[in-house]
Amino acid sequence: MSPLPSTFISAYIYKSILVLSMLCAYTSFGQQKKAADSILILGNEYAEFIKKDEHTVHKLMHDVKLQHGSDTLYCDSAFFYTHINSVEAFGDVVIRQADGTEAFADYMRYTGNDKIVFMRAYNGREVQLVDSAGNSLWSKEIAYNLRTKIGTYRNGGQLQNETTVLISDRAVYNLHTKEARFTGNVTVVDPEYNVVSTDLGYNTESKMVRFFGPSVVVNEESVLRTTSGTYDSKQKIAHFTERSSLMNQAQYIEADTLHYDRNTGFGEGFGNVISIDTTQKSILFSGYVQYNEQTKVMLSYLNPVMKKLDGKESRYLRADTFYSAPIMKALGLPMTAQDSLELTADILQSAVEASEAPDALAYQDSLAVEQDSLISDLNMPLDPVVSPNQDTLYVPVDTSISGPTDDENSQLVMPPFDPLSYQDTLRATPDNKLEGLKFQMDQLVYSGKPSDSIAKVAPQPDSSARFPDYQGDIQPNADTAGPRYFVAYHNVVIWSDSLQGKCDSLKYTESDSLMVMYGVPVLWPKSGQMNGEVIIMKMDTQSLREIIIPKDGIMINRSGPEQAGMYDQVQGNMIHGFLSNNELDSLIAEGNAASIYYVTDDDSAYVGGSEATAERIEILFDEQKIDKIYYRNNVEQTMTPMNDVEPDTLHLSRFKWLEMDRPKSLEEFLDGLELPLVPEL
Repeated sequence: MSPLPSTFISAYIYKSILVLSMLCAYTSFGQQKKAADSILILGNEYAEFIKKDEHTVHKLMHDVKLQHGSDTLYCDSAFFYTHINSVEAFGDVVIRQADGTEAFADYMRYTGNDKIVFMRAYNGREVQLVDSAGNSLWSKEIAYNLRTKIGTYRNGGQLQNETTVLISDRAVYNLHTKEARFTGNVTVVDPEYNVVSTDLGYNTESKMVRFFGPSVVVNEESVLRTTSGTYDSKQKIAHFTERSSLMNQAQYIEADTLHYDRNTGFGEGFGNVISIDTTQKSILFSGYVQYNEQTKVMLSYLNPVMKKLDGKESRYLRADTFYSAPIMKALGLPMTAQDSLELTADILQSAVEASEAPDALAYQDSLAVEQDSLISDLNMPLDPVVSPNQDTLYVPVDTSISGPTDDENSQLVMPPFDPLSYQDTLRATPDNKLEGLKFQMDQLVYSGKPSDSIAKVAPQPDSSARFPDYQGDIQPNADTAGPRYFVAYHNVVIWSDSLQGKCDSLKYTESDSLMVMYGVPVLWPKSGQMNGEVIIMKMDTQSLREIIIPKDGIMINRSGPEQAGMYDQVQGNMIHGFLSNNELDSLIAEGNAASIYYVTDDDSAYVGGSEATAERIEILFDEQKIDKIYYRNNVEQTMTPMNDVEPDTLHLSRFKWLEMDRPKSLEEFLDGLELPLVPEL
């Protein structure tokens, strides 16, 4: 064999040396890397080397100090398992990270390769894990990952910051993101609110609370219940995305979605809303409601239905929109509820006789949605006019209306109003004499209201911008601690076992217990019917007590079987009915009064039809049927034998039987709506 060339040998030796050099360098890097990942002993006073199986365990005693990367561990004593790069530490254990995180325990087991530490406390003490911001996690046992900075406890513990304590059975806290998750018997204690929950999240930096299970939030003003959503404890804003409720001293709201701003007191609910007025003991069902606990203003729409208990009977009310607000503080002398009732009736009655502006006065009365009562803010002196054949009536001497004055005792708080100018408007739109009222209410209620389709799909984030009128400052003349007024607007329907009704708009005032129906109002008290241009109902705490029709009133009662088509009728410029146990007890028709009455003998057999006119007609009822009739002043009466009576033609001028419009049952009244189950508060 011929020898190899010297150049080839030289190249081979060079390559071999290069490979060996690379291997040595790689081995040296691996040793350095292993040394960097290893736990280092920085100090101790006494050490022992214990041989266990094939490995050596370092027993370190007194003022032990270990380091792993940038993390430092202090303890009284420790076992250092070099072969698995782990440590067991005992007695006053402290671990510190470079970013300021600290942990304190009686016992710690540390796995260096995973950088996971398990800590335990004894003798009634607790492990403490503190992040750089001072937030502390406390428990008997805590596991902590130094790499991901996530601490957990599973056997009860708490998280504390400067003002808030969160207690639970289990918790996971990310010291880097400041996000914590608590489960099992969760309690949050804060100077401004408390929470109990089954599953709750909390950010120690943003103070944002997240709800993942049944939870209750309590503060001085309200109680919030939810199963899903958020509460920004810094901004004091709640957003609940599942069935939730808000309750304060006067109001309870429950909905599928609920928003609440504690700063402004504004709350709104979407979907299957239940709103309970705890002072009025009424329940409102709707698709949407908003309420301000500071200004006491409420707005509701999307098929709203109100239920109110009157004595033993429930009364229901439907409309397109419901609105409620505090009554404006009345200036000047106080007025009793009876004064308000009588003066209201008399003002509207005088409007019948006034040729210039009868509708203007009615309109002025309608606009009093921010007054103490329908007319309590009109400064009108009273002059009693007494007639020998009738009760005392209070008739206003001066029905002129003027604008606000500088006199601090003036009761008029409405803007200037020109009756003649408004009368011209009415003449221009004769088919809708409530146009002015509706325009005002549209401005008040519907300004900026989102479309129904938007409200049905999802809540809008800019609710405060959409409803500025209901979240702003309290009006200077609003008595938020006092009584309120309530408006049902458009397509109003009333239903109870003893009374049904319909109208375009309705107003109720707590101060005088007056309910006023506008816009072709009609009432059906059992077998009867009452209607006129305006209907006023006087309520008390238990039931309906009086019905007043101040203009163009008529009352109709069916007489005999339905197929007979016979109706007892009475009409007058004003009709005043009195009720007992929600049933008509007596009635007075006054001014151009007229009646048609089917007369019966002692055996209840019909003997004829009576037609009469008088200045005043008084009727007494027995079981909702006419029992006695009294005619007063300028009486004219004719009697037609029963054989000659033609019921189809025996009608007064205002007769119009509206039975087809009457809701016959609660199911017909609800028209397919299913009301959600009401909770017991």
